[in-house]
Amino acid sequence: MDRLPHAILQSLYRLGETVAGSEKEKIAVEELRARLEPLCDEVRVEYVPVTVWSERHCVVEAGGKIVECSAHPPTPSIDIEAKIVKVGIDDVFRKRVDAEDKLVVVEGVEDPDDVAEATSILSDLGALGVVFVDPLEALRRVVVCSEAVPCYRSPKRRAVPAVHVPRSVSPLLETGNKARILVEADKRKGFGMNVVGDIHGSRERLVYLSAHHDHWFWGCIDNLVGVAMVLDVARELQRLRLRKSLRIAFFSAEEGLPESETPFYWAVGSRMHVVNNWRDVGERIEIMINIDVPYGSLKLAATGLEAVGLAKYLGIDVDPYGFIYDTFPFSALGVPTLTIENFEATLEDGIYHSTLDDLNRVSTSSYARGVSLARQVLKIVDGIDVERFASLGLLEVSKQLINRGALPSIAVKGVQRCLERVGLRREVLRVVNSAVFGYAIDKNFLTKPGVRELSGVVPWNPGTIEVPTGMRIDGWRRAYEKTLSILNTLYYVCRGS
Repeated sequence: MDRLPHAILQSLYRLGETVAGSEKEKIAVEELRARLEPLCDEVRVEYVPVTVWSERHCVVEAGGKIVECSAHPPTPSIDIEAKIVKVGIDDVFRKRVDAEDKLVVVEGVEDPDDVAEATSILSDLGALGVVFVDPLEALRRVVVCSEAVPCYRSPKRRAVPAVHVPRSVSPLLETGNKARILVEADKRKGFGMNVVGDIHGSRERLVYLSAHHDHWFWGCIDNLVGVAMVLDVARELQRLRLRKSLRIAFFSAEEGLPESETPFYWAVGSRMHVVNNWRDVGERIEIMINIDVPYGSLKLAATGLEAVGLAKYLGIDVDPYGFIYDTFPFSALGVPTLTIENFEATLEDGIYHSTLDDLNRVSTSSYARGVSLARQVLKIVDGIDVERFASLGLLEVSKQLINRGALPSIAVKGVQRCLERVGLRREVLRVVNSAVFGYAIDKNFLTKPGVRELSGVVPWNPGTIEVPTGMRIDGWRRAYEKTLSILNTLYYVCRGS
């Protein structure tokens, strides 16, 4: 392996799994703050109410052997022994499982996020516990649907405990035999910590550069490498003294659990930051640049016309996964966002939320590309107001909208006319971005494996529902009609320009 790119990556790696609100997070935050203070004009720590969950011990006893497992949060401390029924993931979603009072062993889980829905289904079917067999020789963590995390609906029963074992354990877990699951876990209310540093510029405009510092297991790609990249970029930009102000944000609880029950359980730290800071800086924020799962051949996930246009200007294809990062609370309010990432590659290589995400996965060449890309974007943004890229972004987006019949051309013309009025440009873009770049989920959620949340340009259709941040679900048509209404209103407001 090549030389590691940054000392802090090694330092934070040695802490091991660092969850929001833990003692290890306090140590990590102190180190991050110490590294930001020489670079920034001011640095502060923000406290984020979270549910602190951590595993102390997890084993499965079967076939006369005791093997290590990993518990899926927020599984509580349990000691269960019962007969095994072994099934495939498709059988679970088709509900072809005799699960009542049994330990259900589930194989064939290609998409790790299916663990969440499958646990909810097996809870309804009366399982006492679930053991997921990984397709690789790895342990994994995924937040499961439970009474603490409803995942878009309230479960009929309290959630069952769910654990994960490597592929080699599968032969020990056969139908008809007995197995025992022993988990010791801690769960309490606490506080995660965002670390925020400001480098003041000569202009009022504010640019964000962010990464989340909490992680499951070793968490190198997700997301200690992102943290190291942000520090390297900030160090160089601090020497250049940009015209626009730069805010460095290391967010807590991206992988965490909120203090209160909500189906939208990730990006807790960034959501709290936006809630607490929007009144002061909302109008000043020009763009948010985020780094998360920077792995392999890097991509850009973009939300907002300005960000899509900027990605097009750079000649980089836009990845539609803008929804799953700390960018969400910003993009929901119309702020353009770019995330340097390759989420798909982490899934394909089995790295996602697993013990495979270690130092051996860190590539210095990929690291260098990520730092260079972030530096390039920030230098462009410092020299040109991002609204200049909106027309290019609209051209790209309107092709998608009109070609697939998602929106009539009159709605797009309304946006075009408004953008021609310089005095309205910023306000119009915020409204358009929050309306057009939406979030949806397939109606087959909890009925088919491989179903994910969707994001991008008007993702709603008769097969989807709008992703809620609470329990209410109004359907796809309400989201679509809201977008159409907003854009048509802009057309009539600006038609005289």
